[in-house]
Amino acid sequence: MSSYPSIAALKELQDKFKPKIQVVKPSGFNTDWFEVDFQIQDKTFRIHVDDEYQDLRIESEILNLCLVLRSLEELQDATSFEHWCQSTGINPELGIACSYYETSHQVLEEVKAILGDIDSQISDLEFSLNAGAANFLRVN
Repeated sequence: MSSYPSIAALKELQDKFKPKIQVVKPSGFNTDWFEVDFQIQDKTFRIHVDDEYQDLRIESEILNLCLVLRSLEELQDATSFEHWCQSTGINPELGIACSYYETSHQVLEEVKAILGDIDSQISDLEFSLNAGAANFLRVN
């Protein structure tokens, strides 16, 4: 597929677990966020995904998997609700954001039990600058 180790790792996850990702609706956090159903093995999880760069429109299985993993990484790395809101740009006064954050850690643990460590493989810098592996996924 490519010479990027990060893409090879995502492809390996895709091939091994065959996750399905379906956009459900806008999330309500802001215009760039969407709720997606992340189906893996016999479980389906509702994940809110930041799609600032309209990557979901590309309909790439591997890029969509990366987006879901990025959202899970943000939850995993957050030390508190306020920290998560600050790192994602979500208004902390949104009740739906607080509810999602409170229930998301159970989802995170269940996904980790299936996949192992959560790693989106592509750095924030590559993703935001549309460089390297991120650019490859977006144009191929």
